[in-house]
Amino acid sequence: MNIEEIRDICLSMPEAEETQCFGEDTVVFKVRGKMFAMLMFIPKYCRYVFLKCNPDYARLLRDSHLDIVEPAWHMNKRYWNMTDFEHPSVDAAFARHIIAHSYNEVLNKMPRRLRDGLTPLPEGEFEID
Repeated sequence: MNIEEIRDICLSMPEAEETQCFGEDTVVFKVRGKMFAMLMFIPKYCRYVFLKCNPDYARLLRDSHLDIVEPAWHMNKRYWNMTDFEHPSVDAAFARHIIAHSYNEVLNKMPRRLRDGLTPLPEGEFEID
């Protein structure tokens, strides 16, 4: 996967918007003002997508994908992972799954008045090795 493919998946989420609220070296994807994904153009982190995650599932992903998924740098590590989207074993199905999971986590935490009209996305069947 490359950064443009990750960007396209993020922008395919209902009502997703792309912002640069943290500066020119960071792209943030939001739904109704709430962040669900982030890409950075800082050399050490430019191959990672930062995604919100259920705490239990975050640990499961990290434990089962040691060379791909890590706690997110400079974020609340309980809820945020960073995934190496350039790793050869990361395909479009896995990327869509974890991005949809992040989007759904944000939707589920939104106040009802903000999420009115939005429904959680199917995250797809994805087996953790």
